[in-house]
Amino acid sequence: MIFRSKPPIRRTDKGVVVDLSSGERDLLRVLVLELRHRLGDDPDAPELRRLFPTAYHQDPQRDAEYQILARSELNDARLGSLETMLASLGANLLGDDQAQCWLTTVNQLRLVLGTRLDIGEDDDEDELDPADPEAQERLIYHWLTGVLVLLVDASMV
Repeated sequence: MIFRSKPPIRRTDKGVVVDLSSGERDLLRVLVLELRHRLGDDPDAPELRRLFPTAYHQDPQRDAEYQILARSELNDARLGSLETMLASLGANLLGDDQAQCWLTTVNQLRLVLGTRLDIGEDDDEDELDPADPEAQERLIYHWLTGVLVLLVDASMV
């Protein structure tokens, strides 16, 4: 993110201010469109597994039944949040419902990217190797983490 005197995402008495650059908004648009495509075409893709966690670890049959019942509803809710974020990406002020959809969507983006990159608890942004072929995606992951923190802070009333 670009250095600013105020956080680029913050709560005001009018709503949640979003002061992101056009490049940051473009990146979010690309990521959201990619996730929407993946959810629509292949919701069973391995990198999406954290979006549909196992409900019954000790009982595969019961978990399969749960997934049949809940997966469609979860996917519809996720797609709804994605659409709301896409529709409001150009906005400089978000209402609470829009801000919640942004928070949900950015968290989904992080989960998917973190799963794809196999990022764990011990992953350290300060130890990124520029020669790593995944360095750019890892930077995006850490940037999304910062955006998520700002959204969480802005959601606190």
